[in-house]
Amino acid sequence: MQAGPPARFSSGENYAALEHRQIEAYIPLFGRYIPVRDPFTYEPEKDQYRCTHGAILRNHGLKMAGEYGSYHYIANYSACQNCPIKESCCGKRDRKSLSVTMYYREYERMQARLTSAKGKRLKRRRSAVVEPVFGSLLNYFGLRRTPGKGKTGAHKRMVMAATAYNLKKWLLAKRWPKVVTQVLALHLGGSFFAFIEGITSTAYLFLKELCNSHVRLFETRIFEA
Repeated sequence: MQAGPPARFSSGENYAALEHRQIEAYIPLFGRYIPVRDPFTYEPEKDQYRCTHGAILRNHGLKMAGEYGSYHYIANYSACQNCPIKESCCGKRDRKSLSVTMYYREYERMQARLTSAKGKRLKRRRSAVVEPVFGSLLNYFGLRRTPGKGKTGAHKRMVMAATAYNLKKWLLAKRWPKVVTQVLALHLGGSFFAFIEGITSTAYLFLKELCNSHVRLFETRIFEA
């Protein structure tokens, strides 16, 4: 199964949940995740980061903040003291440290899917097929806000809006038979009363044709008036 939600659903928790359900997702990376940390290179075999100036940042474990966790990579004190970029790299700290989300593996796998040929193709398809539909539903079908209560009410309104959208698309796509009409000029013959009489006769004939099953009733009411 595949899914391509918008970027606002980008989070490590969502990536992990989708992979757990075996759903191949293509969600743009969004938020604070940084896939490349210059000038540091990650060494997965030793689970450490290496600076271009030789400093090594080792993993000091996972620290949780509520439901969110991060791995902390910290360099040795002596490794950063004589570094030429210490001030711009460490700031006011005496050594360099990096904080990496506990879902960094899910982020990396997502990044690999997005940069693949299939990911780029799905992104182009979403821009051409999905995004215009969402834009129409939000701006023209009243889905910016739903008065329904709970998920059930929102779902009902979504189904109604989608039905109206699909019906409109079907009406535009269907080939309807062409109707030929002709407009004839009405000659008054120099008389205003002749003009009124012509309009009245035309209206009468139209009503008679439209309500063929009630011809006698219409004739009775019109002539009595």
